[in-house]
Amino acid sequence: MSSPAPDSRKRSISATADEGPNSNAKPAKSRRVSSTDAKSKASQDDQVSATAGQIKSGSSLAAWLKIPPPPPLPEPFFMTKPIFDRDSIFLGYALPFAEPSVSTVNSYIARLPHDHPDLPDVVAGRGGAAEANGAGGSSKPRKKIKPNHNMWAYKCLRKKPGTTGVSEADYEAVEASSDDGEQYGGSHLLKVLNEEGTVDVLVVCSRWFGGTMLGPIRFQHIEKCARAALEGWTEREKLVELWREIDKLDKVIEDLRVELAPPDSAENDSAANPTTDSSVQRPAPKARKHESITNVQQLERIVKARTLTVQTLINKVTLQKP
Repeated sequence: MSSPAPDSRKRSISATADEGPNSNAKPAKSRRVSSTDAKSKASQDDQVSATAGQIKSGSSLAAWLKIPPPPPLPEPFFMTKPIFDRDSIFLGYALPFAEPSVSTVNSYIARLPHDHPDLPDVVAGRGGAAEANGAGGSSKPRKKIKPNHNMWAYKCLRKKPGTTGVSEADYEAVEASSDDGEQYGGSHLLKVLNEEGTVDVLVVCSRWFGGTMLGPIRFQHIEKCARAALEGWTEREKLVELWREIDKLDKVIEDLRVELAPPDSAENDSAANPTTDSSVQRPAPKARKHESITNVQQLERIVKARTLTVQTLINKVTLQKP
């Protein structure tokens, strides 16, 4: 038979000494509890139980306390495919970064999504094992495994003090990096940034270390992640710029069409719905289907077509004016 754990044995001995006939402990004084005290205590217990039940039943503590979620990462944002080497995983990220600040870097890294579909479920926190929780049990989601290292580097342009910011000479490059425990990892990321000539960007390489030392080849993986992240980020940046340009053109087209609408249609709308101010009526916003398009050439053709539409509507508005 195995002996009890030291802590439990200690508690058992202490309890016997306190409760034995030779104990010198003074008996506790009895106190009469009123019905009011009992009701107040029961009410407090009910409130605590209800609070614990709400937190346990689904919502997180942050949601229960109504703490707003952190803001999303800035666009364009790009995450690479993971690189696997023995029991280590490398994953790269790139996102815009215009103001040199280590605290901002740490804020972004804390919000990086480690959820690439190629990552193992146990790392990404997908799925979960069923655990007994009363009758029937429930499925508890797995916790994500955080990377052992989050190396980073950034390079951005900053306006020199006392300059107007009109010419290129008014700006200077500011760069920084961090190994986060992976020696020389940050300097390899900065090396890629300088070789690619990319500015106003933050590049991160996350590594999950499985225990096997990889040697110098790990730097090849780090640099490969950085180059893939910058390449994808640059492509993503073009897409976001074109999406925003289409949004602006659509807004101009909407305004011009409202201006071209015949006056009698506004009067009819006002008569049909007297509580509505016809001067601010606009067509229902269209679904932004263009944001599902990831082909740069196709988006450029859409921009060209929207620009021609704008010019046509401007000509019509000009002819309509007395």
